[in-house]
Amino acid sequence: MFDIIILTLKQIYKSKKTYLLGIFLFLPLILGIYSIKHNENGIVVFSDMIYTLYLQLFVLLITLIFATSLIGDEIRSGKIAFLTTRVSRRTIVIEKYIGYLISIFLVFLIPLITTFVVLHVYAPGDIPIKILFSYMLIIFLAVAVYGAFYLFISLIISRPLMFGLFFAFIWEIIAPNVSERLSKFTIMHHLKSVSYKLIKYGDAQHISNPSNFSYSLSILCAFCIITVFLSVMIFKQKSLE
Repeated sequence: MFDIIILTLKQIYKSKKTYLLGIFLFLPLILGIYSIKHNENGIVVFSDMIYTLYLQLFVLLITLIFATSLIGDEIRSGKIAFLTTRVSRRTIVIEKYIGYLISIFLVFLIPLITTFVVLHVYAPGDIPIKILFSYMLIIFLAVAVYGAFYLFISLIISRPLMFGLFFAFIWEIIAPNVSERLSKFTIMHHLKSVSYKLIKYGDAQHISNPSNFSYSLSILCAFCIITVFLSVMIFKQKSLE
């Protein structure tokens, strides 16, 4: 039971790229200390560093790299054929996704908490712990939704990494700046709308026409469930030869 989840955790944490990418997640800590030393407001510094670097850069990149390889690497290596003789294809997809979700969220969680604790000590003003839990929820949502989407893409496109880069940095980041109407159809818009409700400091409040909190949260959860379900359906029909 849960063998695929454990296997996925081991694969991700044995990978050198996990630790290499994890190092970059401490960048907000370094920049935050520098900003606080120059008498910037501690809570705004923490919020802006996480909002800008984590939500709009690192989440997009790290979820893309790991989610697109969850099953794709197993297919290319031939290991997936062996796994399907032991467990159902539905179980493989669901447990692979859960293993990804646990491991990648922890990759973000450790530097996030470290950054909060250090800046809380160095900042001249108090940084309430509520903002840490708010960002934990936002990052978890981002990791879950982008991961589900990239997993789905990896099963229907032969070069998911290239498509994912276009989606992440053109559609999610640039397109909303071209047209406000387009922004409503991006995952990032709904993540920012959730942030707008939960985070009352800095850049998180600088979003034009945010959607209703409950609506955006519902959209994100529904999108996540639907894309995982579609991934299961597609993988059941996929030829592994």
